[in-house]
Amino acid sequence: MATANAEPKSYPSWIREHARLDPETVVVTHVASDGTERTLTWRELDVGSDSLARELRERGLTFGGRLGIAMPNSIALVLASCAAWKLGAIPVPVRWDLPEWERERLRDTVDAEVYLDEDDLDAIDTWAFADLAPDEAPSDLLDDLPDDLPDVVSPSLMGICSSGSTGTPKVIVINRPALYTAVFSTPMIDAWAPVPRPQKILVVAPMYHSTGFTTLNNLLGGDRLVIMGKFDAAQIVDLIERHRITTFTATPTMLKRISDLPGIDDRDLSSIEWILQGAAPMPPSLVERWIELIGAERILTRYRVGQGPWTS
Repeated sequence: MATANAEPKSYPSWIREHARLDPETVVVTHVASDGTERTLTWRELDVGSDSLARELRERGLTFGGRLGIAMPNSIALVLASCAAWKLGAIPVPVRWDLPEWERERLRDTVDAEVYLDEDDLDAIDTWAFADLAPDEAPSDLLDDLPDDLPDVVSPSLMGICSSGSTGTPKVIVINRPALYTAVFSTPMIDAWAPVPRPQKILVVAPMYHSTGFTTLNNLLGGDRLVIMGKFDAAQIVDLIERHRITTFTATPTMLKRISDLPGIDDRDLSSIEWILQGAAPMPPSLVERWIELIGAERILTRYRVGQGPWTS
């Protein structure tokens, strides 16, 4: 687990360090709509992203270049993002479930050196894991990548596509290099009430949105991610119980659908340490309902009113 006073390190260096110290711990679980689960250990994440980085470099991805990732929430999306950082490239998650004309408009806007979409999901498995042997150390697959790989720092953590509500969508490149510091994985509620670490974070939002994608910061900080293929209120409650989820971020609409589930008062939500609500003000009646479910001290709300300051 990273500490607040830890020296900043490149994202590849942090991935490598976790794989060295804790190789067999499952850190990412993806849950499909049918309930099927797939996992990644630190070692698999490290080795798989190394191999994928090598393939992406062959396809033309360079330091400072953009990698477009138009994929649903998936293991492949996580691997592709980490592979981009290992080459010093910039991952740009892109909404994938759009009409073809809008997908093309976004693709032109992203202007990526390499662009991956849902048709590449199976290929990414091949690229990432074809050479993975049970007794193979992570560094064994890196011989033909840059010598300074663990210290390479992408010039930007990520790019994110705007909604295009006022015209053509734009790629907003985050003005911060992919240099890990613990503050970006510190739970927001920690300012008021420290929570146990590592967290078990349920990712309910699409990862083409910054809310979902930035949970990779928490991953590098040592937290565990359980990533849903898509939002499903009933499945969320099942996953909270099965994986003992400690936190998630949701909109008021999501929280309303969860709280309206038949029998929700009899479900075990005791593992929840805190939730973050955003995107819109939360109606008082919904706040009261969630106080009944998990307690007032576990609810943190954060949203922006117009162009004014953020409110928490």
